Amino acid sequence: MKTIGITGGIASGKSFIVRIIHELGYPVFNSDLEARSIADKDEEVKQELRKLFDTDIYSSGSLDRVEVARKVFQDEVLLASMSAIIHPRVRSAFERWCQMQTTQLVFNE
Repeated sequence: MKTIGITGGIASGKSFIVRIIHELGYPVFNSDLEARSIADKDEEVKQELRKLFDTDIYSSGSLDRVEVARKVFQDEVLLASMSAIIHPRVRSAFERWCQMQTTQLVFNE
């Protein structure tokens, strides 16, 4: 199985390309949606993020993304620390997802 990553900045055409890939019948893993799900549902991650931010950054069970963005984009170390918590779990989820696919080509957005 070959894996192709789809990357790019805002308004670079990723969503357009993903629609075409879906129409061609290939599976696409959405890393952003998986990261959101992990941050909101994984209790271990939630505890690690609360400890990292030294406060409860959750509101009604969901990560307060506005507050998190305000903090991490002013502090590169904090951003790197948060990424170190979430990215390995997203990668593991992607690997598990790949094992369930039957095509020779998969995409990771």
